[in-house]
Amino acid sequence: AKGAAIRRFMQLEPFTGRRPVFLGDDTSDENGFETVNAAGGISIRVKPQGETAARFAIEDVAGAIAWLEANFAEPAAQASSRNLVA
Repeated sequence: AKGAAIRRFMQLEPFTGRRPVFLGDDTSDENGFETVNAAGGISIRVKPQGETAARFAIEDVAGAIAWLEANFAEPAAQASSRNLVA
């Protein structure tokens, strides 16, 4: 179900042609990891336990938040102007 939702999102603007990033913390997220991997994206298991299709792992939610902020946070002015359609 999550994999199908990711595929649908990736067909919509502004996601078309972009690299998907998916974080999950449950076995129900495995299909999402597989879908993101097939699309060349970044799959991350939060609080990993056992086998996973995710390519990367982060120990806890605080670590996931820190990773997202370090990789995707931008000053508001830059973020808003970058998201405008000309």
